[in-house]
Amino acid sequence: MIALAASVVAAFASGDWVWVLAGGCVGVVVTLTLLVIAPVNRQLMGEPEHLTEAQATVLLASWARLHALRTAFGLTGLMVAAAAALAS
Repeated sequence: MIALAASVVAAFASGDWVWVLAGGCVGVVVTLTLLVIAPVNRQLMGEPEHLTEAQATVLLASWARLHALRTAFGLTGLMVAAAAALAS
């Protein structure tokens, strides 16, 4: 969330709104983690006897896809910020 706030400040200071895009990508990572990935983690980390092997497999596959999405957003934010910094 600090990256998102800093990106808004950088956008106002530079007049280049690409910083908000970079910070927004990083901000999505936090939101995705708290609202989407955390419930999957809680199911996986809960009582193991409540999950069948098939359910655990589905949850792990879902977690892996969500983690890849989170990583993609973070890397996109980093690349956008790096490109903006180099263009300045």
